[in-house]
Amino acid sequence: MATELFPVEASISQINVQGRRLFTVILRDISQRRHDEQALRNSQADLNHAQSVGQIGSWRINTQSLVLLCY
Repeated sequence: MATELFPVEASISQINVQGRRLFTVILRDISQRRHDEQALRNSQADLNHAQSVGQIGSWRINTQSLVLLCY
């Protein structure tokens, strides 16, 4: 039998039924989330490197507060 390890997120709740403690446990495979988070970090690092090499930046404006953020 093959064994595979993977990251999970656990949600646990407890209820009392007729004086007995019962638990519900839900495990969610978060492998894809971890993969996506790493891909986003890699993409951000690539963008930061490209902006540094090209000596350019980016900006964002909040249209409600009229605050301009430059990166």
